[in-house]
Amino acid sequence: SAQDYLEVAAGEYTVIVGVGGRDFESAPIYSESRLLEPDSAHSVMIYENDQGFVDVAVLDDDISAPAVGKMRLTLFNAVTDKQVSLVDIGQYTARGTLCDDSSCGSLIPHRVLIGLLPAGQRISLELEADRMRNLLLSEEEFRKEIEVVKEERRLRTEDNPVAYLYETAFATAFQTAPYRHPIIGWMADLDAMQIGDLQTWYDRWYAPNNATLVVAGDVEPDLVHRLTQKHFGPLETSMVTAPRTLPEVTQQGMKRVTVKRPAELPHLLMAYKTPVLRDQAAAPASWEPYALEVLAGVLDGGNSARLATHLVRGQEVAASVGVSYDLAGRLDGLFIIQAAPARGRTAGEVEQAVREQLDNIVSGEISEQELARVKAQVVSSDVYERDSLFYQAMILGIFETTGLPWRLADEYVARIQAISAEQVKQVADKYLRDDGLTVAVLEPQSRQAPATVQRPAGGDRHAGG
Repeated sequence: SAQDYLEVAAGEYTVIVGVGGRDFESAPIYSESRLLEPDSAHSVMIYENDQGFVDVAVLDDDISAPAVGKMRLTLFNAVTDKQVSLVDIGQYTARGTLCDDSSCGSLIPHRVLIGLLPAGQRISLELEADRMRNLLLSEEEFRKEIEVVKEERRLRTEDNPVAYLYETAFATAFQTAPYRHPIIGWMADLDAMQIGDLQTWYDRWYAPNNATLVVAGDVEPDLVHRLTQKHFGPLETSMVTAPRTLPEVTQQGMKRVTVKRPAELPHLLMAYKTPVLRDQAAAPASWEPYALEVLAGVLDGGNSARLATHLVRGQEVAASVGVSYDLAGRLDGLFIIQAAPARGRTAGEVEQAVREQLDNIVSGEISEQELARVKAQVVSSDVYERDSLFYQAMILGIFETTGLPWRLADEYVARIQAISAEQVKQVADKYLRDDGLTVAVLEPQSRQAPATVQRPAGGDRHAGG
C-alpha cells in the first residue's frame, strides 16, 4: 500500500475522485463515517474510516492488467467551493463493472491522510519558523520593550524581597559558573543594552541548528515531520559555537550573606552545591541525583514530611518551609532549603532546627514505610504532571537541550523506585555539608522613606574647586 499526505487543515471538504478525466462520486468528509458508492463503470471505492483517513481502494483481480490512466483525488472547500489540494493516487486498471465480494481479487489500498494536524498547530510552525530568522528589530520598538522588561524585573525581583534573596544567594553561591547571573539580567545590564546587542544575539542563537522542536499530543508524526522540514528546512543556519564556560571552583567553606530589604518577616535560604544528571547512565554515581530527589521528598514531601512535622507543627519555629532540587541541568546546581520563621522566632533558630533534622537523617534511620510513602509521592507527582501535554513537551525539551537523551525521562520512575534508604543517607552526608553551603538571610527593613541628609553649610568638602 502507498500513503500520501494532503497539507490541509481539518474541516469539511468535497472529495472528488477522478479517473481517466471523469469525476466520480463526491461527498463531504469529516461529517460521518460512511461508504461512498463508486461509479458503476469503474472499480473504485472511497470512504472515510473511524480514524479520519480517506481510504481509496482499487479492486483488481489481474495485477498484470494494463494501466489505462491515473486516478486523482481532489479536495474542494465545502464553503467556498475552491480547490485546496489534489494528489495523484496511483494507476487504475480497466474493468467493465464493479465486482462483488465473491468475484473481486485482492484489494490494493491507497490511504490518503487529510488534516490530522489542526490548523492552529500548522500556523504555529509557520509563524515560529518565520520568527526564527526573519524578526524585524526597530529602535522604536526596542526602546518601548526594554522599559517593559525593566518593569518586569522591578515587579518580580526588585520589589519582591524573597525573590531578591534568591537572586543574591545564587550570585553568592556560584563564583565562576554562569548560574550566578540572573536570566533577565541585572538592571545595569538592561540600562546598558543597545539594539545592536539584541541583533547580534538573535543572529547568533536563533537558528534551526540551535533549536529543539518538541510536539506533544494527538498528532501524526510523519505529517509533523514533513511540515517541520517544509517550514524550518530552508532556513539559514548559524555558526553556533558553545560559549566558554568555566567550571565552578570548589567551595572551600560556608558562605553567608545578609540582604536588607523592606519586608514584614525574615526569610532563610540554605543552598548546598549538588550534582545533576549526566549523560552517563552507567557512571558509578548516576544514582545520586535520584537519591537527592528522594531526599527532597523526605524533608518536604507533604504534611507528613520531616520539616513540616518538626519545624512547623512540632517546634513551631517556622511558619512555612520548602525544599527544591532540579536533577536536570547543564551544570551542577543547588539543593535549596528555604523557610519563613514563625512570628517571634529568628532565622538563626530556624537554621539550627534544619541542621538538627539533617543530622537525624544521616545518623538516624529512614524506615521502609517512610521511604515507600515518599517514593509514592514523588512518583505520583511525576505521573500527575505528565497529564499536562505542556509538561510532557517541556520535560523532553529540557532533557534534550541540557545534553541528556530524551528517553532518559522514561526511566525516572524506575530509578526513583530503586533508591534505598542507605543511598538517601549517603547523599545527605556527602552533599549537605557546610563546605558547600551558602546561607542567605533576609533582614526586614522599615518601609519608611529614608531621612533627608543635611549637608554642611560650607558645601561638599569633596567637591573640586
